[in-house]
Amino acid sequence: MKSFFNIHVALLLGLLTANIALCGDIKLGAYNIRNFDYDERARISTDKDALANIIAKLNVDVLSVEEINQVEVFKDFIQKKFPNLDSALTQCGGAHGQRLGFVYNKKKFKLNSFKEDGRLSEGCDTGVRPAAIADFTEISTGFNFIAITLHLKSGPKFTEKRYQSLNQVMTIINEFKKSGKKNFVIMGDLNTTEFMDRGEGFNRFNSFLAKNDLSTLSSKLKCTAYWWGGSDDGLESPSVLDHIVVNSSFKNNFKSVSVQAEAHCKTSACQIMSPAQLGTSYTGVSDHCPVIGSFKE
Repeated sequence: MKSFFNIHVALLLGLLTANIALCGDIKLGAYNIRNFDYDERARISTDKDALANIIAKLNVDVLSVEEINQVEVFKDFIQKKFPNLDSALTQCGGAHGQRLGFVYNKKKFKLNSFKEDGRLSEGCDTGVRPAAIADFTEISTGFNFIAITLHLKSGPKFTEKRYQSLNQVMTIINEFKKSGKKNFVIMGDLNTTEFMDRGEGFNRFNSFLAKNDLSTLSSKLKCTAYWWGGSDDGLESPSVLDHIVVNSSFKNNFKSVSVQAEAHCKTSACQIMSPAQLGTSYTGVSDHCPVIGSFKE
């Protein structure tokens, strides 16, 4: 009789536990916003109205951002345009002053801590950018994860430098694991210039991910950015540079995961096009597109 009672109690507790959500649906994004709010090389000011429309349509919970040259202008822009959002950005931005960090829904997520890790850079105003690290907790469920925004060194000749940076990120993640953290997300412009070629660089990147229990949502995308393509034909070529990388512990909290590259990557279907065809999101905001990952419980 006692055994029968215990079995029924266990079944009841199991049913109750199954109905308690460990986390809710989450939308994460990565967006390199070209030298906000003025690109000195192209002598183009950021089209803030177009940027506001893009961010509004994304309806993202946590968005990693890169190439923020004017931090206070950006924070003011977010505060005025999106009262439900807040931002956290690094003070250092490497040789080109390109700060990075997060925009997040402050009504849904609590930012427990934010810091920048200079082990990826040679100095605050030299070399590559530091890593931006945030500890987030979903307010309604208590689901916790560490998010890391990166903007790695660009160009095919700096492949080895990028892997040195990625290995340093794993050192950072392992330090967090020792303190009991389990769920990790790495987002941003990883500058995987060789990704579309599916050659040695692609294989090496995937090998790195597999070795460290990571996967990138961008493996399902045809493009995340555009560039001049190496020829002066007036046409821009697609590329895959931006990633949302998660560890299995994070991913296993969700029943389904989907990804989409938005803005001109979506409207162009990643075809070779002229700047005019790609539109204002390309000419007035960024050569990169926001990459959005939807994680559903």
